[in-house]
Amino acid sequence: MALAAALCGNHTHAEGPLGPFVHLTIRAVDGSARHDWRDFQRIKNELVGEEAEGVELYPSESRVVDTANHYHLWVFREHRFPFGMEARELSDGADGVSQRPRD
Repeated sequence: MALAAALCGNHTHAEGPLGPFVHLTIRAVDGSARHDWRDFQRIKNELVGEEAEGVELYPSESRVVDTANHYHLWVFREHRFPFGMEARELSDGADGVSQRPRD
C-alpha cells in the first residue's frame, strides 16, 4: 500500500519556542487507516533528515482534529528532545522477539 507525504501548508518551515520545525502530513494513497512506524521514519528521514527528531502528538480532547486518515509529524532539525531512547537498537525478530525483518 502506497503512502503519500507532504509538507503541510504554511507550517512547512515555521518557527516555534523549540526552534524551526517542519509539519508533515502522511496518508495512505487509498485513504485507508495505515500507521507503520518504519514507513513514517523513512519519510521523515527523506524529507527532513536522518538526525532530525519528530513527534506525533496525541492532544487534549479540546484540540483533537480527526477528519481523515491523515497523520501529522512535527519535525525539528535543531532541537533534541529531552526524552526518548539514548542509543540506537534494532531487531529483525531474532531471539523470539516479534518483529518483521528489516528491509
